[in-house]
Amino acid sequence: EARKNPEDQVLSESRFFYVKPGLGHFADGYLLINAKRHVRSLAYLPSEALAELDSVKNIFRQRIQSLLGCEVVFFEHGEVNPNHHPGCCLEHAHLHLLPLPEPVSDTLNLSFAQNGLKSLTELQRYAGNNTSYLFYEDRQGTMRAYHIDENLPSQFLRQEFSKRLGKHERWDWAVFPFREEIVRFSDLYKLGAQSNQWSFSLSDLLQ
Repeated sequence: EARKNPEDQVLSESRFFYVKPGLGHFADGYLLINAKRHVRSLAYLPSEALAELDSVKNIFRQRIQSLLGCEVVFFEHGEVNPNHHPGCCLEHAHLHLLPLPEPVSDTLNLSFAQNGLKSLTELQRYAGNNTSYLFYEDRQGTMRAYHIDENLPSQFLRQEFSKRLGKHERWDWAVFPFREEIVRFSDLYKLGAQSNQWSFSLSDLLQ
């Protein structure tokens, strides 16, 4: 409520979600799309909320493209089965939005069983099957869910992409919050919002 830190600033919100800068801002424009309802992962959200999330993703994909000139990927460490941790460290549903400069590969080569997804509502099957997962959407919008049946290192995909971006061991948001980078991006976002007349209330755009 006090919003004392730069990562507490809400950039936009919709009926089911709010968007804020990600703590551990190892890439310009790194954002979190957080569920307002407290559930462990996106797989527990109703279909209506997941359909809205797809629209929120697309809006911010376009905004980041406008601001930074690069495409984004999305991922979630989907906590479901308490015996198989997929790398998340906060048990609250949130989707990572990560801008990737063109030279950086967005290909994941993981050995886990996977399913291609046509919509986010297909994540609900993981809650029904008590299966933890990694959700990943590449630059082209291809969505996959990897079935996790073991314990993965904390911030698993943050570790992977921090290496690709040359940040190496600075993946841990608790140790390397990168708050100065958050302030710089937030200022850039405010300028973009003013010049492009971006609505704070995404619900206005989704009606």
